[in-house]
Formats: sequence, structure tokens, C-alpha cells
Amino acid sequence: MESNIFASFAFNAAGQTHPSDDKCIAEDFQGVKNCPERDLEDPKVCLDVEDLRGFGSAPFDWPKVVQAIRSMRASQDAPVDQMGTHKLADRTADEKTQQFQLLVAAVISSQTRDSVTAAAMTRLHGLPGGLTVYSLSNPMLTVTQLAEFLKPVGFYRQKAKHLKAIAETICGPPLNGCIPNTLKELVSITSFFHFFSF
Repeated sequence: MESNIFASFAFNAAGQTHPSDDKCIAEDFQGVKNCPERDLEDPKVCLDVEDLRGFGSAPFDWPKVVQAIRSMRASQDAPVDQMGTHKLADRTADEKTQQFQLLVAAVISSQTRDSVTAAAMTRLHGLPGGLTVYSLSNPMLTVTQLAEFLKPVGFYRQKAKHLKAIAETICGPPLNGCIPNTLKELVSITSFFHFFSF
């Protein structure tokens, strides 16, 4: 599987779990460089800490927070386990389509309950031709129509506008229908960057 930042959402759907000795999570931000090469069976994406600088900062004790969350979650499921973004792609679709569907789910999920996001994704999968980068970029699908598919997702009108623009950008050169492989490339998509910065 090609390295892609949205592939990291897919590990749960494939029945995989995070290893407890996650080598991709650094213990701090000091001097962390080369993440180990990814195992092709494990689609998590390892990012060099340098790749994340400029995108915000983490609390100094974030490894303890992650461990506390893992401990609390070990004994009980949450709605995200059944309807989270990582579960919303069509597993019968090709890899490129699944990656786009995970991107769409990530955009929709912001400020929206998991159950509402899952329902909206189900409606989008019902688009003519299914939920693909090409179906969203199709000029026959207006932003208003797309917004109706998303309703009652939080900020559904804004999300429809941004999803349409993201799909159109991805369909054009230089991406030609492929989801960017790095965080830097992803945020270079103007609509994606503006959506997550508002």
C-alpha cells in the first residue's frame, strides 16, 4: 500500500491494532528524526517530527496523555469504534477511492457527532457512481445539492463548498485524482488548508 496520510485511518477497519510499542510515537520532540520504514502490512504513516513543526505544538506530557487514553479505552467501546472516520470508506472500492472517502469523512467529521457523520457518508456513497473524487468534482453536482447530502452535518454548507473545491483540485494537475502522500502536500490544497484553519 502506498504511503498516504489517510491510510493511517484504515488500520482499524483491517482488524489491526496499534502496537503497544509504537515506534512512530516519539517520547518527546527533541532530536527525533528518522521514523522506521513502514511495514507494508501496517498502513500507519510515520512522520518525521520535522514534518509536523509549523502545524502546531503538542503538550509536553503528551505521551502520558496517549497512554491514559489507551488505558481508559481498553475496557470499553465508544461510538467512534463503530462509526469513526476509519470505518466509513467502502472496503470494496479501489485503494485510491478509499483514500478519498477517508479524506471526505475526515472533513465531514469536524464538529459533528460520529453517528451523523456516518449517516452523511452513507448518503454520499449513494451518489451516481459512488463516492469518488470524480463524482464530487462532477459539474452536474452543485454545491447546494452536495450540501443536501451532508445535512444535518455541522457547518454542512461550508463543508460542501470545501469538499467540492478539494475534489476539483485533486482531479486537476498535478494530482490527477490522487490523494497527496504527505501532510505538507495535503495542506497545500488551498480549500483543505482553509477549511481546517477556519
